[in-house]
Amino acid sequence: MAHPIHTPTPHDAAREILADGVVTIPEAIRLAGCGRTTLYAAIARGELPTVHHGRRTTVPRRALVDWLASRLRHSDATLEAHA
Repeated sequence: MAHPIHTPTPHDAAREILADGVVTIPEAIRLAGCGRTTLYAAIARGELPTVHHGRRTTVPRRALVDWLASRLRHSDATLEAHA
């Protein structure tokens, strides 16, 4: 008997991005090596998702890594354009 094809849902995407856990804003700043303003600007632009636990705001670790990787790719492209 064939198994039905599973269509990913937004819930599946949320579960996947949270699989590596979350970090607090101060931890995210330390791990990213950026300033508080830079991190909050990325959140405001929608580049970095957050998870709210009551009054506490956290960032999914995987999303932070993806955001940092995208900044590196952008930085590399900028350097190549100016070479």
